[in-house]
Amino acid sequence: MSKTDATQFVKWTQDLGAAKRNIPLEMIKGLREGMKKVKKTSQRSYLSGPRGMKVAIRTGRLRKSLLAGAKAKGDILEGPLSTKVFYGRFFEDGTKRRVAMPFMAPAFKDEENSLTTLLERAGIKVFKA
Repeated sequence: MSKTDATQFVKWTQDLGAAKRNIPLEMIKGLREGMKKVKKTSQRSYLSGPRGMKVAIRTGRLRKSLLAGAKAKGDILEGPLSTKVFYGRFFEDGTKRRVAMPFMAPAFKDEENSLTTLLERAGIKVFKA
């Protein structure tokens, strides 16, 4: 291996190390952007509508209480969507007396392709840097 090849190899290794450090940050940004889309879809498509088909709005508290985020735990990325109001789970999962009217799970399903695309772009962006 010539001196030029060795220098190029060292530079390439350093670039790869820098890209590895940026993966979590770029992926978290991509996931956060995707989770914001999921939240908006849930609010727009599932937390408004005719009674019996979708969760009807009375006060708007449930709609306003949605929280979307993104975080990394080791090698695992998490994108939680939750609500601050206790009765949100009654609509999402149903009860003995109430049929479930999910508003979070279908929003994830609707935005699955855009989440995948955003994460792929974030990964590509890391390795082009």
